[in-house]
Amino acid sequence: MKLNRDITVNKTDLRANAKNMFKRNNNSYNRNRNNKRLKVPDDPRLDIVQQIYPNPQTVIKRENVLVINLPDGMSRSISNKTGYDKKSQNFTWTIQWIFEGQDLKKDFISYRISENLKLVDAFPVNVLHVELKKEDLKFYLENVITINDKYIQLNGDTSISECLKDTIVLEYPTIHVRLDEIESITLNKAYQMTNDSSESDSDSDSSSDDISDESNDSDESDDNDSDSDGPPEEHLSKDPNQV
Repeated sequence: MKLNRDITVNKTDLRANAKNMFKRNNNSYNRNRNNKRLKVPDDPRLDIVQQIYPNPQTVIKRENVLVINLPDGMSRSISNKTGYDKKSQNFTWTIQWIFEGQDLKKDFISYRISENLKLVDAFPVNVLHVELKKEDLKFYLENVITINDKYIQLNGDTSISECLKDTIVLEYPTIHVRLDEIESITLNKAYQMTNDSSESDSDSDSSSDDISDESNDSDESDDNDSDSDGPPEEHLSKDPNQV
């Protein structure tokens, strides 16, 4: 009887380990397969990303969010469930919340949060087991491309899609929730610095500016198309090691 029990336990463990291994390999296969067919945009944000992350693999998702992908097998990569939900026909995000206030600090992750949900409504207050008023909460996106300015202030009364627009996240956004204000930078200031640095390095004439304006118009039309019932189109950013 003991021998039969040991055999049964070993078979169960073997199936569980094989299933987990298959999930990891399948995730890597799907990511590599999808990346091969994605278009390669010329994104000026990559210059800053490459200064901090060596050989980054990046993907552009909804509302021009630049996602830095970590190597397969890392815990943050495995826990990322961001993607298009076929059942709800909606794009959903994985979000890491870090709450600090009332002598309490709690770090947790929420999965499959609709992009159309207001940020203040998306935050699960019940997890904290404390009484809080949503109107007192302040939200800050963790800035993954700089050390000096660690936070980007967000408007909790707008949708998640609007809050994350044109930002850069590491696999998925990390949002700090506070009751008090902290030193932060706005999105306009953060990306104005990016644009200024890229313009100073290049001597472009007025004709090139016209071309860039046309490309921006085409990008806006792509964003409008992404709001359709079908899954959103993603773009693979350039890998410096690829030819």
